[in-house]
Amino acid sequence: MIPGDHSPGPEEFTPDIFDPYSPDDPATCFAYEGKDLESEETMWAMYERWCSFYDVKRDHDDMVRRFGYFKDRARRIHEFNKSGDDHQQ
Repeated sequence: MIPGDHSPGPEEFTPDIFDPYSPDDPATCFAYEGKDLESEETMWAMYERWCSFYDVKRDHDDMVRRFGYFKDRARRIHEFNKSGDDHQQ
């Protein structure tokens, strides 16, 4: 975990908090697609959208510093979601 980042770490997630059948609410769930993970440019654009969606205000240097962590986490989340959802393509 990056100092000053208060997002939950993987150890704080338990299997009972996930409901694979609950619908995604566009008002509360950040939407992205596999194509958002294809390159540094698309990942950066997704990071900017994520910051905007969650109203996260950071200066450019702080965003650059946190970008690597964001990329890693986004890829892990994407792989996790793909592995547990048989009806998603």
